[in-house]
This record gives sequence, structure tokens and C-alpha cells, in this order.
Amino acid sequence: MLKKTSSFTSESRTTLKTLNPTRWSGRILSISAVKLRYLDIIKSLTEIELQSHKKEEREEASSIKKQMCCFEFVFISTMLYKIFTQVNFASNVLQKKNIDLSESVTVLEQVEKNLTDLRSSWEILMIEATALANKWNIQPEFRQKRQPKVKKHFDKLLSDYRFNNSQILFKINVFNVVMNRVLTQISNRFRSMKKINKLFDLLLPKIILS
Repeated sequence: MLKKTSSFTSESRTTLKTLNPTRWSGRILSISAVKLRYLDIIKSLTEIELQSHKKEEREEASSIKKQMCCFEFVFISTMLYKIFTQVNFASNVLQKKNIDLSESVTVLEQVEKNLTDLRSSWEILMIEATALANKWNIQPEFRQKRQPKVKKHFDKLLSDYRFNNSQILFKINVFNVVMNRVLTQISNRFRSMKKINKLFDLLLPKIILS
């Protein structure tokens, strides 16, 4: 575990948060703190890397710093912030004491729609991530990964094509996978709630009163 350094002053109101896996609000607070204090985190990691007398601490600080000083980290931070914002909104609304089943379903459907829109907003996320990368003095380019060489035959099928563009690879292997998983989870977890609401909507107070 890395030690705290003097880089995080008492003057700042935003500090790094310990992730609480049982509360969605903890996730949005954690990613917000990292985004707001990014430069201080890098400064602290650099101090540990240069000044720590423990080899394990120096290696850990160097590894974390390397992972944070790349465009992949910037993009993922931007993407997760938007995902957690939507999920946290739904979580807070569903915890209201006076919420009914119909309102719950409406909120979940809106969040699902917003996340579906986010799934189609790759270009917008790229613009936002690029602006943030420039602010943090990070080259706004995905790292090029070596692709396995495939023997070429005269009857080679198009399905064997290997993408060489790092941006396309990241979109396919990370962005699409994450967004598809989030949408699938939300749809599956609340499918029963939607069915029940549809079956018994005639019993809802607002329907009876109208």
C-alpha cells in the first residue's frame, strides 16, 4: 500500500475515496476524485518513485503512474464517469421512500435510453477525452499493440482480417464490450420489475384516480 505524501494538502476539499463496493454513490465519488486530483496523484507517485527507500513502493508507484499516464486511462475515466452518473441517478431515485413501481420503471427506462445513447457517442467521448488528455499533458493517442502475425493464403477469408488501428481495436475490445455489458445487466436485472408493472398497472393510484 502506497503511503500518503504531502502533495495532498488540507486546503483541497476533494480527496481520494476508498471504494465502497456496496454503494453506487461511492463509485462516482471515487472516479470524480481521481479526475479532479489527477495531477496531484501523478506528483505524489513521482515523489514515491524517486524518494522511497522501499523497492516495492517504488515499483508499485512506477506501475500505477505508467497506467495513468496514457490515453486509455483518460478515455476510460471519461466513459466510467458518464456511466456511473447515470447508474447513480437511478440508484438514488430507487431509494426514495415514496417511490412507486411505475416511477421506478420510468426512471430505469430513461437511464437505459441514456446509456444506449452513450453507446452511440464514441466521437463525443473521444472529443471530451482528448480535451482532458491535453489538460493533463498526455498524448491523445491509443497505444499501438502488436498484433499476432497470420499466415496469408490465397484463399484467406475476410474474417481473418486483423485491425491495425489502435483506436478501432480499443473501441471494439473495450468500449463496445463495457457498454454492452452495462446495458445487458440493467435490462436483465429489472426485467421482472417491468413485467410486474405492466401486469398490475391498473392498480396504481394515479391510474385508479384518473
